[in-house]
Amino acid sequence: MDDTRSVNQPKPSGRVSAHPGTGTVASTAAALSRLAALVSELLWISEADHPWLVVRLGTGAELDLPHTLTAAASRVGCEVQRLVIENFFARATHVQPYHTAADRITIERYQALVRFLTGELANANVYRVGAIDVDVYAIGRSLEGEWVGVATKVIET
Repeated sequence: MDDTRSVNQPKPSGRVSAHPGTGTVASTAAALSRLAALVSELLWISEADHPWLVVRLGTGAELDLPHTLTAAASRVGCEVQRLVIENFFARATHVQPYHTAADRITIERYQALVRFLTGELANANVYRVGAIDVDVYAIGRSLEGEWVGVATKVIET
């Protein structure tokens, strides 16, 4: 199933619809600022815990993203997988009975990150680059058409 989303024409407010009837697209500056706040001191837990970093990847075409991402990760020639954001973040956004109060705060932060990525950026997806030591990018397009989002590392052995 193709998970890409189209961007409509700008509305008078200076924002555009991320996907018809559901949200708007943030400007690059607003997106970068909000993303920085959302991922401040937030770690992705895998076999090693890694922080999220805010990324700005320019205005290339979506078809060029695999090349852009492998270059950004210094991993030219690696496989790039595209995932639906909600699927990738599922384990970080669903409360379980064994979660502590601190866990629930982290879950709420991840829920806010997913809401921002899917509601404020167009064509938002998660891209995985490589295997075992995986570079992960959760990115979408800003109002100006730039690819912005967050990135981390995932260790899978």
